Amino acid sequence: MKKIKIWLPILCIVVVAVTFYMLHDRQNKANQLEENEVRNETQNTLQNEDIVNENSVENASVENQVTNQIQNTTTNTVDITNSTNTTNTNKPISNAPAIPAETDQKQKAIELVKKEWGADNSVDFLFEYINENGEYVVSVKDKATATVKYYFRVNLATKAVELD
Repeated sequence: MKKIKIWLPILCIVVVAVTFYMLHDRQNKANQLEENEVRNETQNTLQNEDIVNENSVENASVENQVTNQIQNTTTNTVDITNSTNTTNTNKPISNAPAIPAETDQKQKAIELVKKEWGADNSVDFLFEYINENGEYVVSVKDKATATVKYYFRVNLATKAVELD
């Protein structure tokens, strides 16, 4: 009986200590999981913003780049009288593919919106789609946040630009 009186309080102390340890350990794991989730969400948000910014930069880059090269041909002819005749012919050579008419129309729509908007280096102008009325829809996006500020409808036949 004397042994039970000694071991019973010791056993109770051990059970209470183990319980506190398990609760503390569980709370630490929950905090670590929450911190990891916040860290992952922050990283994903930053990566998504980077992707959006890269796409904006790529879309804003010049769509129509045509390079013309001038081929200089020089022909020298020497006469017996030691005179030299020089003939230069300049021929433009285009290595770029032909620009599709649709791309040209898109660029015209973007240019009309730029003209309507005015000079502003803080925004990008991007072609979005052609609506059911045949109007070209162009967005004006903030370069810093990549958010759309406005949509414009452009009728190329009448050169009308309207806020959508």
